[in-house]
Amino acid sequence: MASDVLLRSVSIVGEAFYVVAEAANAFEKRHARLLDACVAKQLPLVVGTIYNPRFSDPIQQVVCGGFVPFQRCHHP
Repeated sequence: MASDVLLRSVSIVGEAFYVVAEAANAFEKRHARLLDACVAKQLPLVVGTIYNPRFSDPIQQVVCGGFVPFQRCHHP
């Protein structure tokens, strides 16, 4: 997810969830294409998608941490 998503101004909480969901869906599509390309090489593959960013801006760090309960697992 691009970090600028966490700084976008919204009017209501629902809009914030929509913005984050759009970013998550875009990431998921890019990630799936990457995995497909790797699998096509027919080599052993191990994938870890845990990412804990370290933003210098404390507001971004707190906002990012606030989304942890909403993270999901994806099994292609």
